[in-house]
Amino acid sequence: MKELRTLWLYSNALEGTLPTFEANAELRAVWLWGNKLTGEIPSRWPAQAPNLQTIYIGNNNLTYVAYPAYLVELCRNCK
Repeated sequence: MKELRTLWLYSNALEGTLPTFEANAELRAVWLWGNKLTGEIPSRWPAQAPNLQTIYIGNNNLTYVAYPAYLVELCRNCK
């Protein structure tokens, strides 16, 4: 799905880790809020999806030591 721009799968009880988006360079928005996803927030998302502007991944069981720098930058641009 090389032309995928929006992935909208919130509140679907999805389980597993967050996906990589290596084949989705056009991806602009990811809505995975309210599932049962586990693991770490991928630090490689910016390189895999350089057009990514919106990420909703809250209300899952994700772990992280610190927010990846690209998430902090996205939040600054949300004002």
